[in-house]
Amino acid sequence: MVRRYCGYKRFETVVQVILLNKLYEQLRLYFKFFQEILKLERKERIHGKLKRIYPKAKTLYQRILEHNDIPKIYKEKLRQQYVTLNPAKLLREIQDITDQLLSS
Repeated sequence: MVRRYCGYKRFETVVQVILLNKLYEQLRLYFKFFQEILKLERKERIHGKLKRIYPKAKTLYQRILEHNDIPKIYKEKLRQQYVTLNPAKLLREIQDITDQLLSS
């Protein structure tokens, strides 16, 4: 996931490691809270062909809130964190960090 944003350049300096850690954190928040993912529900074989059935795409955050085995305390913490996040701001920060990494 990170290579898509910063390429395959080798990062060795302390400053680059700090920037990479910031990039990991921002990407984690963006992908867990705002990036929708399709999950395969089932497969059906129709006349020798395989048909894949997918439910509506959801974010990992939505899947966690719908899951019954996760305690309400953790769900409430996630809701509070979600309220503080802004996807456009996250993407701008990801782009800024990526630019700094590639220019160093």
